[in-house]
Amino acid sequence: MARNRAPKNAHLPPNLYCRKGYYSYRNPETGIEYGMGRNKNEAINEAISANLFIYGKKETLREKISNDTVVKLHEWIDRFNNIIIHRNLKKRTLDDYQGRLKRIKNSFNNIPLHEIKTKDIADYINSIVSDGNITTARLMRSILKDIFNEAMSDGVVDFNPVIATRVPRNKIARTRLSESDYIQIYNSAVKHCQPWVSMSMDLAILTGQRSGDIRKLKWDDIHDGFLWIEQEKTGTKIAIPLTISNNIANKTLQSVLDRCKHELNGKESVLVSQKGDMLADKTIGKAFSLARSKSGLSWESSPPTFHEIRSLASRVYGSEKSNEFANQLLGHKSIVMTRMYQDDRGLSWKKIEI
Repeated sequence: MARNRAPKNAHLPPNLYCRKGYYSYRNPETGIEYGMGRNKNEAINEAISANLFIYGKKETLREKISNDTVVKLHEWIDRFNNIIIHRNLKKRTLDDYQGRLKRIKNSFNNIPLHEIKTKDIADYINSIVSDGNITTARLMRSILKDIFNEAMSDGVVDFNPVIATRVPRNKIARTRLSESDYIQIYNSAVKHCQPWVSMSMDLAILTGQRSGDIRKLKWDDIHDGFLWIEQEKTGTKIAIPLTISNNIANKTLQSVLDRCKHELNGKESVLVSQKGDMLADKTIGKAFSLARSKSGLSWESSPPTFHEIRSLASRVYGSEKSNEFANQLLGHKSIVMTRMYQDDRGLSWKKIEI
């Protein structure tokens, strides 16, 4: 308990003292005294200002109690990380999530979650868009929306500030792969690349699968007349008959696998390097780019990548069989997604019936 002040100082602000007409101020935190001179009014004003500065920094009991219950952004991100861990996501998807969470932590101050406004989110997303990273901006908006939805579910916040922000729109940059371009690139692969490159293209156009799943195909995945695939990205499980064929490949899946077995002779993996090892990540895409560059073809915008073979397969099977067949083959949960793949982005002419 503070001691009572002497009567001569009782009328002065706290921490201000007068001794023989000379005023001094004692810092209550350090005990150091500062001379203030003999002008009473100036000394009082200075003391009041100093007290406001010192005591203004201290939390009131009400503020301490309030802050004990406030959830701050970085704390909630850690809790959200535990939430997504229990969603049974694939390791790659979980790693992507956690990488984005780390980025958000580095981009936002650790302020109470309920103090984050729509403008804060919009400014962050727009900064990513300004750097030309539209896809990244969409992904960051999506995970921020997820973060605040979970916070609403737990009663931490009352509204989601992300919902009112604009969804960044991707400009269509990558050209679709036409049938004729596929054939020309395929012939270029046969001429200029290792044998497994054209084989990977055959597998892609026949199965409609992603390069990562094609790269990891193993001989143990082939039995009972089917190729059994668990898609790395989504976990979707599909069994593709070895008799499957289409007019672009002009061969069956079985015949392509037989060629892989005979020419590559991989012990475990269907596609292997010259050393007999499974192909490294992104190797297929780089080899396709080489075949494309040596094909003599050119495009006004970004050239098609290996992934565009998946879109071409969807369009071919949609035409030769049905959209439902293409949807099942690609492993999409929604026919809407399959139709996005089937959009040729202006490659074909629309005939007007009369």
